[in-house]
Amino acid sequence: MRLYDAHNHLQDERLEAQANELVRAARETGVVRMVVNGSTESDWTDVTALAERHPDIVIPSYGLHPWYIHERTAQWEARLREALSARPSAVGEIGLDRWKADLPWEGQEDVFCTQLRIAAEHNVPASIHCLQAWGRLVERLESTPLPACGFILHSYGGSAELVDRLAPLGAYFSFPGAFAREKKERQREAFRRVPPDRLLIETDAPDQLPPRGQLDPAAYALIGGVYAQWEQAEPFYQDAVLTTPKVGVYLGSYPGLDAGKSEEGAVLLCEQAKYDCNVLDGLDSIEGYELLILTDSTIVDEALAAKLERFYRGGGKLLLSGNAGHSADGWWMLGFLPLEFKGEVAKYPTFWRARPAFDADMSSSDRVFYQQGYQVVAGAGVEVWIDRVLPYFKRTAVTFSSHFQTPPVAEVDSFPAVLAGERFVYFADPIFREYRQSGNIVVREVWEKAVDRLIGAPAVGRGLPSAVNVYPLRKGNDLLVTLLHYVPVRKAMDIDVIDERGSFAGEILTVDRGGKHIIDFATGEKLVAVDANRYELPARKGVLRLTIQDYFL
Repeated sequence: MRLYDAHNHLQDERLEAQANELVRAARETGVVRMVVNGSTESDWTDVTALAERHPDIVIPSYGLHPWYIHERTAQWEARLREALSARPSAVGEIGLDRWKADLPWEGQEDVFCTQLRIAAEHNVPASIHCLQAWGRLVERLESTPLPACGFILHSYGGSAELVDRLAPLGAYFSFPGAFAREKKERQREAFRRVPPDRLLIETDAPDQLPPRGQLDPAAYALIGGVYAQWEQAEPFYQDAVLTTPKVGVYLGSYPGLDAGKSEEGAVLLCEQAKYDCNVLDGLDSIEGYELLILTDSTIVDEALAAKLERFYRGGGKLLLSGNAGHSADGWWMLGFLPLEFKGEVAKYPTFWRARPAFDADMSSSDRVFYQQGYQVVAGAGVEVWIDRVLPYFKRTAVTFSSHFQTPPVAEVDSFPAVLAGERFVYFADPIFREYRQSGNIVVREVWEKAVDRLIGAPAVGRGLPSAVNVYPLRKGNDLLVTLLHYVPVRKAMDIDVIDERGSFAGEILTVDRGGKHIIDFATGEKLVAVDANRYELPARKGVLRLTIQDYFL
């Protein structure tokens, strides 16, 4: 396993006493190169000394960090050119910073651009620091000569959207382990946006240290173990590409309404039902999708409304819930769907009562729904699948019931809960937020039936346990399928723990195109066919990688 630490400061005085030991530990855990970045003229000789002591692993990099440009001498530029001429390596750490208190902006851009030009002249990469100056950084990158070999955005803290603008300029995006912390969700979102061939990892040592305040050699071992697993699996995924899923899930919640819970619920339902999906926004192409899901509070403007109408009239299917399809001002924007809205439900939690024509078994009892829904009138050609039943009264401190939900009245309400048109299904209650919040099983049952009636069964995996995740890729005419079975268990009060692998023994894999040979990547053996469309899974735990041969023929 070959690991690269894209950015550290091993020359820092905080690491001086243990530098040699750290290099030894890094070698033992699979680190083959580490880029040691100078920050000021005074530490460039220390960087060079480390490179001379450990030439097999240390790549020196020389730069003026924006925090220290006021310490530069009149000869700094000549010294930088001299260092690069003597030892072609890298330029860094350089950059722009408007975050650090009392740090003057004057001189930062000139020093930064000079160092970029020097990197371009020597065609060596530059390692760039940026805090709260992303707009100006992009302007400078677009107007200054850049090294043909590219540049590194160290500890990338820009937005996910900015990745698409920076990558064509030659950017590589480096992330430290500290970004795995829960509060770093924005950085993890950017991480997911980065093209795999532009992704780097770093320690940034001795900064961004683990909680105990010192480097942990075991972290290298952990990272090495993860990368070793990837190395073993790499031949399976080589040259594979993403498939275009049938289902697209729209973002666009009202600010502060549900903090993304409805989108999370929609993706969770897709995963558990084995429908591959993509998350979309109003600017994304919808070509190739069969079903678009508008979650509980998806805002629709005129442009998106027109796009959705073209999609629907062209044969596409829609699934909506709650307040989806309205503008930010509350106007119903999807007039091509025959629905009329009459405000929110006053008394809730409510109950669902399925009609026998939709599901005979489900119609035998009422099912509680906790979130507040909407009152809607069905237009011509719209079928009611599930009626809404109101409680006797809304449970409050004044009108109190000993149960969390007040019992239902006998008769159904005039406003139904679930309706279906020619090629759409509308849930008058916010089902995705409900499922994410309370895991309401009836939501999953009805949602799966709705999606099945709209677009049919998923390509692979119908009937597997909900804890099994299915990830498809295309490789030529073959469909690659990764099955993950790791069961989260609420063993603690504040967190779900995933420390047990689930077994695939006894499970059956269903494929929508029968008669195919399915090969287990780990053993090279064919799965045993139960019938034309179903196959026995082997008795292993955690992960399976399967090739469905000639799936696309």
